[in-house]
Amino acid sequence: MASSSMVKMGSCLKADDVQELVKSKPEAEPERYIRPKQERIGCSALNAPASLQIPVIDMGRIVSGCHSTRQHEMARLSKACQEWGFFQVLNHGIGHWQLLERIKKVVMEFFKLPLEEKEKYAMMSGTIQGYGHGFIFSDDQKLDWCDMMALATMPKSIRKQNLWPDRPLLFRDTLEAYSIE
Repeated sequence: MASSSMVKMGSCLKADDVQELVKSKPEAEPERYIRPKQERIGCSALNAPASLQIPVIDMGRIVSGCHSTRQHEMARLSKACQEWGFFQVLNHGIGHWQLLERIKKVVMEFFKLPLEEKEKYAMMSGTIQGYGHGFIFSDDQKLDWCDMMALATMPKSIRKQNLWPDRPLLFRDTLEAYSIE
């Protein structure tokens, strides 16, 4: 059984909304968000060697490259997933910049909504979809200085439609169009 200060994977504890913290105490630096010096990224990280730079995957090589090019890029993708857990994607096929601008706009509008409205879509225990903070497993865990909205889009079977906001007005339609693209 999980203690009050630690919960099992797949669950997460609640944390204060960062935007509200800034509104109520703009000068405050809550201890929970200050990482120890050894965990902080310094300026030297900006000039990191290639082995420490975020992997870049060219989807064009995977989708339409010759067999050897495709295999090479797939190996790079596999390595990025195993060693980094994330990567930057080039030539992803989302060529409609207007759609990218629309998704950016509705997401920014969502984060400008009052807290009460955003909390209608709050993450619930046992899921990482919704509004709030994800991956909080302990009361003394250091947190990232952000609020987030995480929504699964594909496959449709894993979507939690009740967490797709009604406001701003075009949020759902824009996210659906973005997901299909």
